[in-house]
Amino acid sequence: MSQVDGLAAVLLSAGLSPDAPAAVVSAAHTPEQAAARCTLQTLSETVATHGLVSPALLVMGAVAVLVDAVAISAPPVTGLG
Repeated sequence: MSQVDGLAAVLLSAGLSPDAPAAVVSAAHTPEQAAARCTLQTLSETVATHGLVSPALLVMGAVAVLVDAVAISAPPVTGLG
């Protein structure tokens, strides 16, 4: 998540709207999983505010609105390794 500021800047400079939906899912499928929805403009602030850490999945665009339903409904994966 250390490069989220740079990623947001590149997407903005490429023409993606600051109001584009975004979401972050941190530590997916583990007991530490956390997810948050935001906009591209508030992506960095959201990551910091919610303490989201790597490994994380960044979701950009209209599909980001589905993150709440998917992140909550998927149980943690256990017993690997």
